[in-house]
Amino acid sequence: MNDFEGRFAALRVRFRDRLYEERDWFATFAAGDSAFDIEVARDRSHRLCGIAGSMDYGAVSDAACALERILMQNGAQSDFSACIFDLLATLDAALA
Repeated sequence: MNDFEGRFAALRVRFRDRLYEERDWFATFAAGDSAFDIEVARDRSHRLCGIAGSMDYGAVSDAACALERILMQNGAQSDFSACIFDLLATLDAALA
């Protein structure tokens, strides 16, 4: 493993640790906690959409992008609830 590969592996470990935090946040959001607003969910899904693919978590990126698209369209809660649960399932699978 060269220096770049070693640094990238360390970044992936830190990112994986962050996925636990993201999973907890979106689970709380999905439960309807009023302290968690849609704009914050859109921002978090946007960041996850962008970086997850770069960290070799393509399925997480895809699920986060789908959620971001629905939230940007101001979709009904039933529309984005399905996407949130898909993201949560994808995060669970990535962290298993």
